[in-house]
Amino acid sequence: MIVDVSEVGEEHLLVHDESRPDPSLAFALSRLANGPYSPTPVGVFRAVERPDYGSLVQDQLVAARRVKVPEI
Repeated sequence: MIVDVSEVGEEHLLVHDESRPDPSLAFALSRLANGPYSPTPVGVFRAVERPDYGSLVQDQLVAARRVKVPEI
């Protein structure tokens, strides 16, 4: 719900932490806007660190070469 801070006070506001492991709040925030004239949240909703696709493929290729090419 969108409220006027002067009516509810800052202690009742939600402060979002983008590094939370549970994505449900980030998902809810991303769906907050109801139309083109309602407030639209912008910014980082989730900050998740994980390996990129290229690194994972490279690791698989290295592992496959070790299995296929016997050491002399």
